[in-house]
Amino acid sequence: NYFQLNYKGLEIDIYRDIKLQKTFLSPFKTKNGLTKVMASLKAKELGFDDLILQNDKGDLLESANSNLFIVSNGVLYTPGLNDGCIAGTMRMMVINLAIQNNIRVYECPILPHNLLSADEVFLTNAISGIRWVGGYRTKRYQNTIARRLILLLNAFWMKELGQ
Repeated sequence: NYFQLNYKGLEIDIYRDIKLQKTFLSPFKTKNGLTKVMASLKAKELGFDDLILQNDKGDLLESANSNLFIVSNGVLYTPGLNDGCIAGTMRMMVINLAIQNNIRVYECPILPHNLLSADEVFLTNAISGIRWVGGYRTKRYQNTIARRLILLLNAFWMKELGQ
């Protein structure tokens, strides 16, 4: 089985009830996922597919179960580990594939207003691969880079598996 891009783009918003505090454990998945569970429940309650969590400075970090990427002018941006996001395996795979295929990648703080100026937004995790976001509030997104990356991801795994 290969990764497939979601047919319909996800609808997202920002989770504002609790901010994530950066600690030395921030890059790791731990059993302390209460904030993420609460964000998932809130997303369902509000009719969203996912909510984006923020750190205590207001920077966007990740969703309840995925790493966050935005695309502006063909360049990928993702929060850096020093901002407090989880060091996801799919996050690193996407970063490496992008760089190997001449897509520039910057790890930097992402602010809420960056969602409004982005061309694309997508979420990554090891289970789903890449899921593109269709909208944030009134902003609509395309999925050109997300589509390209999922093809590269599947080609990588086909090669690894010797197919």
